[in-house]
Amino acid sequence: MTNETAGDDPRWQMQTCRVLEEVRMERDRQRVDKGYTRTRDDGYAPGALCRAGCAHAYGAAMELEGRKPTRSYLRFLWPWDMAAFKAHPARRALIVACALIVAEIEKLDRGAERSKS
Repeated sequence: MTNETAGDDPRWQMQTCRVLEEVRMERDRQRVDKGYTRTRDDGYAPGALCRAGCAHAYGAAMELEGRKPTRSYLRFLWPWDMAAFKAHPARRALIVACALIVAEIEKLDRGAERSKS
């Protein structure tokens, strides 16, 4: 087993921590700067935040493959009006995608907590 697969390489750990910190910062930006609060997130249809993240990840994948995303597939993934979709360079799009998926997970967790009470 190599250090890379063992996960005990400090360089790998630092890189992962940096990326996760960027995702956290993007999630904070979405809440603070854009007004996408937990209450607002909870009002979205189940899976909407996940689909939005998938749309950004799809755009990134197409860019990395040297292709253009098809508008019809983006429309299929994006849960809101297409005018609200903002394409980003691949790396940025992946950070946004991860933050949106984190928002969906947070929403699921809040729902599970409410179900317990």
